[in-house]
Amino acid sequence: ATSTSSLPPRFSTSRAMADSCRLVDKAGGTSTIALFTYARLWLFSEQVLMVRQDFLVPVFWPTRMQLALFTFAFLRPSRVALGLCVAMRISMYTAQAPMIWDSSIWANFTDCCFLSSLVLCADADVLRGTGDTVRVMMGMFYVAAGFWKLNSAFLDATVSCGPIYVASLLAYLPPALTPIWLVKPALAAAPLMTIAGEMVLGVCLLSSSRPARRAGVLLSGLLHFAIAITPHPNSVPTFGVMCMVRMFHVMPHAWTATLREALAPPGDRRGLAIRAAGAALVAGSCGFTSTPGFTVDYAIPLQFALCLSAARAALHAAAAAAVSESPERRGPSALLRVVNALLVLVAFGYAFLSQPLGLMDIGAASPFASIRLHGGSNHLLMPTGLLQRWAGDDFSRSDLFGGGVVRVTRTDSAYLNALWPANCTGELRPRITSLLRDGRHIALQFNPTARRTLGPFLREHFMHRWRPESGAPFEAFTIPAFELRRTLEEVRQSREAFAIEYERLPGVVGDEAWRTAAWRSRVAYTEDGRGGRTCRAKAAGAHFWAECADDEIVVRPFPPGLGGLYLWKTALWFAYPIIEGIEELPCMD
Repeated sequence: ATSTSSLPPRFSTSRAMADSCRLVDKAGGTSTIALFTYARLWLFSEQVLMVRQDFLVPVFWPTRMQLALFTFAFLRPSRVALGLCVAMRISMYTAQAPMIWDSSIWANFTDCCFLSSLVLCADADVLRGTGDTVRVMMGMFYVAAGFWKLNSAFLDATVSCGPIYVASLLAYLPPALTPIWLVKPALAAAPLMTIAGEMVLGVCLLSSSRPARRAGVLLSGLLHFAIAITPHPNSVPTFGVMCMVRMFHVMPHAWTATLREALAPPGDRRGLAIRAAGAALVAGSCGFTSTPGFTVDYAIPLQFALCLSAARAALHAAAAAAVSESPERRGPSALLRVVNALLVLVAFGYAFLSQPLGLMDIGAASPFASIRLHGGSNHLLMPTGLLQRWAGDDFSRSDLFGGGVVRVTRTDSAYLNALWPANCTGELRPRITSLLRDGRHIALQFNPTARRTLGPFLREHFMHRWRPESGAPFEAFTIPAFELRRTLEEVRQSREAFAIEYERLPGVVGDEAWRTAAWRSRVAYTEDGRGGRTCRAKAAGAHFWAECADDEIVVRPFPPGLGGLYLWKTALWFAYPIIEGIEELPCMD
C-alpha cells in the first residue's frame, strides 16, 4: 500500500480521507464517528420530511414527543436514543399505511435493517452490520422501478410518464432552444432512457465493485436532482432526500469526512471559495420551488445539498481507495446475518412479487410505471394480478381477491370523485403541455397516489374532481372489486350521502374493448349517510331491474379476519380511466 506520508501536497485532502475512510481502526473510533454522523444526518432529514409532509403523520401521533426525542438524540447521540427514534419513525409510517409514499416503504425496509444492527451490534459495528444490506435493498428497489416499466404503456411514448418528465425539464429552456425536430426524438427516447437509467443505477449498487457502487451513488444523485427540480405536479424532492440519505451506507466514511469537511472552517481561499459556491448553488436551488402553497420548498435545497455531498464523498472514496488499503473487515454476527437475510427476502418479495401476485398496486416499487394489475398484464415479461385471476369474477373462491373488475359509470360522491380517476392534467404548465403535443403525446396525467397519500381534505379542496353540476361528461374508470369495497367503507365512515352506478365485467381479463364496453350486470346504489340504502341490479339480457343479491359488491361486508386487515393496511389499487381512442393506460402514479 502507498503510505499517506509520501503523497504530494495536492493529495492533502485524500491523505486525510485515507484515515477517515478506513472501515475500522483498532479502537473502532472512526466507525463510531461515522455512526453518529449518520445518526445526525438521519435525524435532521427525517424531521425535515415530517414537517414537510405532515399528512404522513397519523392524527393521533405524539408529534411533540417525537420532536423532543429526535432533538435529544441529535444533541446527545447514543445507540439507545437513536434506536428509539428509528423505531418511532418506522411505527409512524406503519400506523399511517397504506396512505404513504412508496419511498416511505423503502425507508421502512432500510431502517428496519438499521434498527436491527443498532440492537444487535456495538457502536463500532453498527454500520458494518447494516451497510451491505441497505445497499442491496436500494439496488433492488431501483432495478424493480426500471423493470416494471418494461410494459406496453410506459414504452409507448404517446402516453408514457417518461416524456412528461423530459418535457417538464425542457420547459425550462426558451422556445428557441426547443424546436420540434429536437423535442420529438427527446420525448420518443424518454421511456427507454428512464428504464436504462434506473436499472443501471440499481445494478451499480448491487455490484461487488466499489467504483461501480460509487457510480450508483452519483447516478442516484443525478436522478433525484432531476426529479426534484421538475415542475409541479411531478416535483418529488422528498423522495430524493430519503434515498440520498440511505446512500450514506454505500461509503459511510467518505460521507463522514465530507460532512465534517463541509462544517469545518475553510483552511485557505480555495476552501472558502468552494464552500461559498456550494452554498450559493444550494440557495439558488430554492428557485425551483413550484409546489402550490410553498414559497420555498426546503426539501429541494436539502436534496441539492445531499447531491453535492454525495459527489464530494465519491471523490473522497475514490482518492482514498487509490492511496490506501482497507483493513480486514469483521463480519456481522450470525444472528444479524439471519435477520438481514430475512429482511432482504421480504424486500425482494415487495419489489418483484407484489405485482405478479396482485398484492399491491399503489405503493409498489414501480413509480410512474403505468403497470396494469387488473384486467390483465401489460408487462412484456411478467403476469400480474394472479390471485385475482384465480379468484375469478365472483366470491366463490375468495372473499379477498374475488369479485372481478367493475366499471364505475357515475357517482355523485364528493369523496369518490376527488379520489378517482385523479386527472391532474390541468396542473401541468401550459408550456409543458405544448411540448408534449409537439412530441405527439396525448398530454394526459393522473395522480391517484398523491390523492391517497395527501388525504381527503387536500384532494377535495385543492385538486381537480368531476362535479355533477359541471355539465361535463363523467370520466368512467375500472377498478377491482376489493378496492371498491374498501373505498365505500371509507365513504360510509365519513357519513356522506351518495349514489353510485357501476357495471360488473364478465371474467377478469380482457382488452380495452372489454374494459370499455363489456358487462354482465349493472348496479345502481344509493345511501343516505344514516344507514339507509337502496340497491338495484340488472343482468345482461334481462328486461327489468331487481333487488341486489346479498353478495353484491356494494353491499358485501368488508372481509373480516387477518386477511382483510392485511389488505386494509397494505393494498391500494389504481383506478384505470377509460379514454376514447386510447389503447394503453395513460401516465399515472
